[in-house]
Amino acid sequence: MNILIVGAGAVGLVYGHHFANAGHQVTFLVKEQYQYALEKDKQDGVVLYQLNKDKGLQQPLLFTKFSTLTQWDDADGFDLIALTISSTALRQLPLTTIKEKIESSKKPISLLMLQPSEEDLEHLSRVIDKEHILQGMITLISYQTDNIHKGINPAGTAYYLPPLPMPISASDVSQQQDKLNEVVTLFTKSGIKAKAVNSALDESRLLSAFFMTFLCALEAANWQFDHLKNSEQLLQKLSAAQRDLLPQKIMTNGAFSQFKKRLLRSLLKPWLYKALITISPVFIPLPLEAYLKKHFLKVRPQTLMYMQDYQHAYPSDAVAELVNLIDEKSACV
Repeated sequence: MNILIVGAGAVGLVYGHHFANAGHQVTFLVKEQYQYALEKDKQDGVVLYQLNKDKGLQQPLLFTKFSTLTQWDDADGFDLIALTISSTALRQLPLTTIKEKIESSKKPISLLMLQPSEEDLEHLSRVIDKEHILQGMITLISYQTDNIHKGINPAGTAYYLPPLPMPISASDVSQQQDKLNEVVTLFTKSGIKAKAVNSALDESRLLSAFFMTFLCALEAANWQFDHLKNSEQLLQKLSAAQRDLLPQKIMTNGAFSQFKKRLLRSLLKPWLYKALITISPVFIPLPLEAYLKKHFLKVRPQTLMYMQDYQHAYPSDAVAELVNLIDEKSACV
């Protein structure tokens, strides 16, 4: 396949590396100010470390088989366009130009969105027909080593592929079944577990809401696990917000759905967060606290945007309190 990856951050580079190693043609579309550095790194090889096989970051992988573009006008001949950018960056894309590229192509092109909310899909589909859009959920963890690991040489992008497959879905399966199967196969044969599901957004809805609210509490605890674990006030605020919000993210109706909602509310208590904070670093082979702080401070406008969307869709005093926590932090940044 001929693949265009929009964005060459930690996620885009990992996907591009795996696709290229599987024999696909990879091109990154980046802003002009990033193209020179990316092309310069390409000369010796963009450095990656796969934590699943190399916890000590001793075996750098070199990625050289890619091209770069800076203009959408030059984005012709692709089979797949993958959006590996934040939700805030998504809103800066020239959607009319992308729509024209997709519709004027002599061969079918799919747009794979990897942003985890209904609002992101709604934003895209206002301009681009849903029959061209596939949805996926990013399941990997990736980051720049020089931000987390001091003294690693050469510096590069470290990443961890979790055991659970990446969910991918089509907006209209009757129109997109072949393309959906093709993209799932692309990831799977490139060494990234993936599966076709009815709705990737449904699968990510609950997890995203849990994670975004947890990040608010963690930032309020100055990104320190111990501080959060030992702050009953913050844990109670987190519990209250999640008990208001998360059951509403279970969209189905019926007796079993109501049971799941009651069960969820019963689990969302301070003991759960204390347990997760304690065991997560044991099972995830990276400095999780440092990673969360570095990565999510970088994309904190996205977290704030999601939290404001939640508060708008599901008004709750408890959710509003969490939004206020990071709004107050914003005033100090």
